[in-house]
Amino acid sequence: MKTARYLLVPLILGTLAWSQFGIPGQGGLPPAPPGGGYAAPPQGGALPQLPQPGLPMATGKRYPLPAWIRPGVGFVYQDPTGQITLLMLVTDTDGTNAYGLFLNLIQTQGGPMLMVKPQALVQNGQGLFYLNPQAVADALAAARAEPDPNLRVFGGNGSFAYEYQSPNGRVAFAARYDPKTGIITELNSLMASAGAPGQPQPHREGIQYHYRGYETFTWQSPTDFPSAAREAHTYQLISQMPDYLYGGSMATPIGNMEIRPLHVARPLARYQIRANQGGIPITQPAFGLTALGPHYLHPALLGRGTVLQSRYTGLSLTFTQEGLVWTVGQLPLSRTRIDPQTGLLLEETDQTPLGAQVIMRLVH
Repeated sequence: MKTARYLLVPLILGTLAWSQFGIPGQGGLPPAPPGGGYAAPPQGGALPQLPQPGLPMATGKRYPLPAWIRPGVGFVYQDPTGQITLLMLVTDTDGTNAYGLFLNLIQTQGGPMLMVKPQALVQNGQGLFYLNPQAVADALAAARAEPDPNLRVFGGNGSFAYEYQSPNGRVAFAARYDPKTGIITELNSLMASAGAPGQPQPHREGIQYHYRGYETFTWQSPTDFPSAAREAHTYQLISQMPDYLYGGSMATPIGNMEIRPLHVARPLARYQIRANQGGIPITQPAFGLTALGPHYLHPALLGRGTVLQSRYTGLSLTFTQEGLVWTVGQLPLSRTRIDPQTGLLLEETDQTPLGAQVIMRLVH
């Protein structure tokens, strides 16, 4: 749950028969959209993030979720190198929006690194894995009716793209999606800065991901947040390195973190995280579901045993009586210890590449 990366958070998962859902693409990938329709923007290095599509022209309409977007559905994407795998798990819906967990598994030279965070996955017709075809059609019509000289919007027949130019740089987005189901099958995004004085070369960042398939899991969100979700707490961050010369390990404090609730209500609670790592102050937002958040896990999840075995990522999740354990294969990635009464995180130990561990320990 450290600010140096996304928050590692717990998750209750299991397995359901895919046939229970009737989800488009059953048994494999959804039909590939027809080729053409847009030119994908140039790609920089792959980034371990996936932006919301961001239909730029608001239409004021509501786009209800299709029935197959429901708790228990997960969608898997991978970058062209195969080093970054994304898994988006739907845990809550409210008619037009879907919420859940964004998992990011990165393969590094030193080993795998897992990052997880709760967030909105679909918002009124557009999301990380889904574009409502009618919402796309409405956005294209609105762009034609009210053209913007700084904004190009185009697409159709399973494709959508826009390009926005400002004095600070250029943002481009392009997606292919199944025109029948709305499942995004390919996503490209580019951000290019105009460059600063003394820096003639502009900065470019790009991503590209392709749809691989689906996961299914069991989920029943608690009706309310645990008491710890409404409390502010401070944690100490400790780096623990193996001592290859004398054996054992060396522990070094590297900073602290304060997690403060801003608004705790369904479907997403909002938090502010203020951290100091290595003398560098960091402030960032975070979100939480009723089941889990940046510094809590609902006590009802404790003791459920192994509840996830991902066929695409190799991830496993086990809930013990003390907390949870994330593993990839036989390698433990994260272990937590939770107050069984309040759900408060007491301590988390995360494995980092090259054998180091980062420990997040409750101070008060």
